[in-house]
Amino acid sequence: QPLKDVSEASAKREATTAIRQLLNDEVPNLGAINKEFGFWKDLDGVLVDAMAWHEEAFLAALRSAGYVMTTEEHREQYAGMPTKAKLVHLVKVGGIDPRKVEGIMRSKQALTMTYIELHCTRDPQRIYLLHHFEAAGYLLGCVTNCIKGTTIELLTRTGLLPFVSQ
Repeated sequence: QPLKDVSEASAKREATTAIRQLLNDEVPNLGAINKEFGFWKDLDGVLVDAMAWHEEAFLAALRSAGYVMTTEEHREQYAGMPTKAKLVHLVKVGGIDPRKVEGIMRSKQALTMTYIELHCTRDPQRIYLLHHFEAAGYLLGCVTNCIKGTTIELLTRTGLLPFVSQ
């Protein structure tokens, strides 16, 4: 289907219609949600597609400490867990030397920030969506197990930080 030339106003109307449809599909009772409670969205995988960056950084940090974990093993046993919890478990099962935990944590954080610097960009669709909720009077929040510095960096680089209540 050929692309059509549309005005900015028409493009905004089409975007608004598409967002409303998406919201109606995801949250059928959107009008019934109490604005005092607002919306709380997960950071990784919802507000920012950074799950793969965290995984790659964690696996690379383990490798740098001499421990090898497959992507499959990580996804089956550790995906979604905070880094510290993963490392505590690995120490407990004898997978890593407890003396290496702090170094792995620092390495993972540095690698994560590198991935963010290389790959994280503004997200106009999510900015528009959060602006729409904010303009309607909703309190917006973010739920994550990321450390605060990573969270702020991700939300800043995507342009979403101004919309999240702190």
